[in-house]
Amino acid sequence: MRFWQIWLSGGACAIVLGCGTATELPAPETAEIAPTRSSTSENLSTQVAAADPDLQPVPVEPAAESSLSADARRAEQAFRRLLVAAEGDHPEDWATADAELKELGSEVVPALIPFLTHEQPLARELAVMFLAQVGPDAAAARESLIGLLSDPSPLIRVNAASLLTTFESPPASAIAALQELLTHDDPNLRVNALFALGNVPDAAAELVPAIAASLDSESPQIRHAAANTLSRLGEPARSSLPQLRNLLEDSDPAVKEAALFAIRVLDPAVTPASATTIPASAETTSD
Repeated sequence: MRFWQIWLSGGACAIVLGCGTATELPAPETAEIAPTRSSTSENLSTQVAAADPDLQPVPVEPAAESSLSADARRAEQAFRRLLVAAEGDHPEDWATADAELKELGSEVVPALIPFLTHEQPLARELAVMFLAQVGPDAAAARESLIGLLSDPSPLIRVNAASLLTTFESPPASAIAALQELLTHDDPNLRVNALFALGNVPDAAAELVPAIAASLDSESPQIRHAAANTLSRLGEPARSSLPQLRNLLEDSDPAVKEAALFAIRVLDPAVTPASATTIPASAETTSD
């Protein structure tokens, strides 16, 4: 399985793409982004401007109609309504636009790529968020996503890097961006970076010490994510077994469960009796 999470304004939505074995655990629970719905962008723009003259919708130049399919044009219009709803704090309008974008699936990709280089951070942030939900089918956005690895916003960087790890041959710059985020002050970003590194075991093998260091974090979410990722890295992660065994008495049940599972995966011959059962949460795989 490949995992990634998307983060927006302090909220998070965990995304899971199944393409692997049963030796993986699902991402920890995270706060969901508040849904929102939309009517027309013209009406919403009027509402936002009336509420606060200084708060104007993100200006977005429409893509040339000849370059987009009908569904892609529909996606572009829905995304613009989503931006207005996000700026004006209109939950119902967000939810309508959100549902339309999800319904369009990979058709959103050509419509959202131009927003990845938009001057407004919110436009870039939301574009990456929705492309993350498309997953590997968003590969056409690869070059623009690479450009976002140096974005000033850590939210944008982590989402771009995480999405890149779901593509074939992820760039080394994405791994480097995730490595940097392993020590970020925001625990949500660290959790996201840890799970994304599990998507690229060959590239992440050199980062085992840095990943294992997260097993000592005060945050149970970080400890859980680190144990999960180490279980996905295979042989190179066996050096972390002593630290994983230290978590067998962890006060958080989810962390203890993840550590037990990682120990069994990494060294079945020495697994303690208590680790003989694979956690129920890890028994199901997604195709």
